[in-house]
Amino acid sequence: MVREDRFLNDWVDSPPQTNEVRRAAVLIAVGQVLASRFGLPMRLSELGASGGLNLMWDQFAADLGGKRFGKSDPDVILTPDWEGPAPPDADTVVIARRGVDLNPLDPTNATDQLRLRAYLWPESA
Repeated sequence: MVREDRFLNDWVDSPPQTNEVRRAAVLIAVGQVLASRFGLPMRLSELGASGGLNLMWDQFAADLGGKRFGKSDPDVILTPDWEGPAPPDADTVVIARRGVDLNPLDPTNATDQLRLRAYLWPESA
C-alpha cells in the first residue's frame, strides 16, 4: 500500500461507478405498468448512468411474481425476490435512451475498464 500510495489515493478520490443490473428488475416492472397504462413508446433518461447498463433494461428479462417479462432471448435474466402480484402484460417499446454522468468512463479505455470492473458486485463478476 505504501508503494502504491499515489494510485490508491487517486482511486478513492473518484466517486464509485456502480454497475448493478439487478436494479433493472424494478425498471422492467415499471416499464410493464407504464406500457400497459399509456401504450406509448419510452425515452429513457438516467442521471449518474455510470456504464449505462440499466439504460438497457428492455434488453433483459425478469421473473416477477411467477411470470417472465422482457426480451425472449436475453443475455441477462433477473430473478429477484418478488412479493405481490406480477405487473401487467404489455409490450414495452424504447425509442431513445440517454445517460449522463459527472465522471463518464470509457469502456474501451483499459484504465476505465479496470475501474468499471472493480465496482461490480463479486457475485456478478
